[in-house]
Amino acid sequence: MNKRDSKMSGMEERPTGSVLVLYESPSARERAVSFYEPLGGQSDAAPRPMVKWYSFDHLSVPQKTEEVVRAAVCADLLAFVASSVGDFPAEIKSWTERWLVRRGDREGVLVGLFLAEGGLPLGSPCLKELYLRQLAHRAGMDYLSHFPGQIMRPIPDSLDSFSERAGRISPVLDEILHTHFVPPSLPLK
Repeated sequence: MNKRDSKMSGMEERPTGSVLVLYESPSARERAVSFYEPLGGQSDAAPRPMVKWYSFDHLSVPQKTEEVVRAAVCADLLAFVASSVGDFPAEIKSWTERWLVRRGDREGVLVGLFLAEGGLPLGSPCLKELYLRQLAHRAGMDYLSHFPGQIMRPIPDSLDSFSERAGRISPVLDEILHTHFVPPSLPLK
């Protein structure tokens, strides 16, 4: 199995619209919930994305660390919710390197939500945000400073959408594939 085939088989196993939220503290989790909840009830027709919530403390427990790495590899949207003060601890940065290597070239969104503390002027990025922007760039993901308005919408003309469409057989394509065409014979001169 080549590298692309293994990625494709991994893509088939992952749920669509999965969201992973990592939060630094209980107050950070509350902020994430307040931003995320309006998205959940947007439309009865749209399926709700599967959301997994983990605190930064989970990343110091070896059994949980691997579970969270697997969730990050499969997530369509990965959100970090933290204080704007200081930088991420070394264990968080180490964890990000683990999932980054395993994620491959899958598309997705990385969201950074930061609790305003320490008197930072509005709009001024903190060290954590700069780190996440650089991480998103390295992962080939989009970076947002807020939850998007709609999580489940596919990215048009993306590699993921091309791969998904390539596996579908429409009625028209099925008819073309099952039509037996006999070319007319040409007169010999």
